Amino acid sequence: EYPWNSFQEGELVIDMYQTDEALIVRSLLAGVDPKDIEINVHQDILTIRGKREEAECIYDDQFFHKECYWGTFSRSVVLPFPVDEKGIKAYFKHGMVIIELPKAL
Repeated sequence: EYPWNSFQEGELVIDMYQTDEALIVRSLLAGVDPKDIEINVHQDILTIRGKREEAECIYDDQFFHKECYWGTFSRSVVLPFPVDEKGIKAYFKHGMVIIELPKAL
């Protein structure tokens, strides 16, 4: 069994799909302040990085069960086709970040 703090960085789970106009990437980020999120596209790689901070100090020996990830996280994914980097939009909705990456013409 691993101690709670043995993991250096968490990895996000994502959904990625396309519409006629854009590639859409979404990820659950409940408990994350939008100012703590960084989204970058470099060449054909999208990277989402950030941190989720606990609101209160709870010591490891106080837990009976712990599954929520607290701390820094990131996810990089290769984009399936070229996108217009200047037109990228990101917003939060119901605890989820939604990133719209317009298809390059």
